[in-house]
Amino acid sequence: MKTLAGKTALVTGASRGIGRATALALAQAGAQIIVHYGHSAREATTVVAEITAAGSRAHAIQADLAESDGPHRLARQVRTIVGERLDILVANAAIAKAAALEETGVEDFDELFAVNVRAPYFLVQQLLPIMRKGSNITLLSSLATVFCTTEFLPVGLLRYISQGLSVTEGTAGIMVTAPGLLAAIAAPFLTVAVGRFDRRRVLLGLGVLLVILNLAAMLAPNFPVLVVARAMFGFGIGGFWAISVALGSRLVPEEHVGRATSMIFAGVSLGMLIGGPAGALIAELAGWRTAFGAALAMSIAALLAQCVSLPSLHVERAICSVSSVPDRPASG
Repeated sequence: MKTLAGKTALVTGASRGIGRATALALAQAGAQIIVHYGHSAREATTVVAEITAAGSRAHAIQADLAESDGPHRLARQVRTIVGERLDILVANAAIAKAAALEETGVEDFDELFAVNVRAPYFLVQQLLPIMRKGSNITLLSSLATVFCTTEFLPVGLLRYISQGLSVTEGTAGIMVTAPGLLAAIAAPFLTVAVGRFDRRRVLLGLGVLLVILNLAAMLAPNFPVLVVARAMFGFGIGGFWAISVALGSRLVPEEHVGRATSMIFAGVSLGMLIGGPAGALIAELAGWRTAFGAALAMSIAALLAQCVSLPSLHVERAICSVSSVPDRPASG
């Protein structure tokens, strides 16, 4: 069923991997696809050929998102193709470097920041004027994915942290249990405490907290500091679960509420899936601090994405505590 017939989608980093699969899926649903690539021209041409053979339209455009004007050049090319309307933007392009923290140079860091953080920020900025009501922006480093990746990251790091900070693996396991306990306490408390605060500000605050705690975990000089950072992360994840999951219905038209909610939970599932294995892989290749560094980069990207794309989410009726509910007059 061509549910996206007449729609146009831009997928960055669409020549391979998740980007390629996303482009093909959107094309199968009837959308015209703009296949962005950085250096893999042959693979991008193959994706365009597959989409065309299946009966949809596609264009391949090149832009190096590591360059300072890369997102701007990409946006100009997109506008040349679509004119003044883009319906779907999937910011998928990203890079990673398997290097230990002490081996990462300034050029490496600048390139990682440019592609993973700066590029999606300015790409959204440049394309937002041609995105209309009902358009969709999907940043695969979503807050749901980042929170859940960070939550499950230590599962794959226990052995490496126990060796690096001279504690037993059992003791290192406190990093996994402490956030869960604090999250259970924080969730109902925060739901009441935020009252009528704009939910956009609340989510941005949680995003800032996530950045700070991932930085603290990465730089922790000893195990107690690491445990405190992880315990405070439980405060953030509790607030996230209590507030953000129900907001999908306020970000899209009524007919798309189910899809929006499913996308939020898809991000949660993705975070659960990749957190532990990715942490173990990065720790094996580059050390456990680098794993938290990767989580830090993801959290910064997610925070910037929210700054750009989240609208104000005012609350008309706050949730109150039981003690603040006025007594009803006795009946009879």
